[in-house]
Amino acid sequence: YLHRPLLEAMIDQLEHVCASPKWHARRAAIEFVQNMVFCNLFNARPYAQRFKHLVFKCLFDEQFEVRTVASVTLSGFYQCGFIDITKDDLVCSPRFTLSLRS
Repeated sequence: YLHRPLLEAMIDQLEHVCASPKWHARRAAIEFVQNMVFCNLFNARPYAQRFKHLVFKCLFDEQFEVRTVASVTLSGFYQCGFIDITKDDLVCSPRFTLSLRS
């Protein structure tokens, strides 16, 4: 298990990588987030909102591959109970709500 200071440092780095102009790096970062959270589920719980924000950011990435990995990661977070789905999650982006209407 990862200890809190290491988890905090890793999240900071992952947030930095997810802002990278390289889509391969963003996709790899989200894949890493998925594995890191599932392997450290109980230690990562205090950082659930940071992980959720990171995944949602990538969910609306311009690159399809990044969005795909982010959607699988978000689905896994919901299924294992790491984060709870809220009404705000469903209307998190104007683009998302427009796609629901059509």
